[in-house]
Amino acid sequence: MLDEAHYIKNHTSQTARAAFALRAERRWVVTGTPLQNSPDELFALLHFLAPSKFTPAASEAFAAEKIDSEAKCARLRDMLQ
Repeated sequence: MLDEAHYIKNHTSQTARAAFALRAERRWVVTGTPLQNSPDELFALLHFLAPSKFTPAASEAFAAEKIDSEAKCARLRDMLQ
């Protein structure tokens, strides 16, 4: 369980890299801080939770995606399931 998960919102930070390197069967994140600056912040949390699904290679595509239509919202929902 990663409390204060907003500390890894910059996925290139030393703290984030250390968290990503932890081995665990299950992962949880807890944060009371809103993620509002960029999709990268959300991606960092998703990468921690499901590193095989949200790979660093997918980071750029995820960040570039503008959620400006119902179809794109549906695609994001599919990714998150």
